Amino acid sequence: KDPVKFEEYKVKEVKNVGFRWILRTAICLPGNRTV
Repeated sequence: KDPVKFEEYKVKEVKNVGFRWILRTAICLPGNRTV
């Protein structure tokens, strides 16, 4: 396995998870504020 490719893959994974987390938080925040 190419270590560089693996590093790139890990970085992409982390970015995807972070992006999804931010999206979910942004969607949940307005609902939380009204409660």
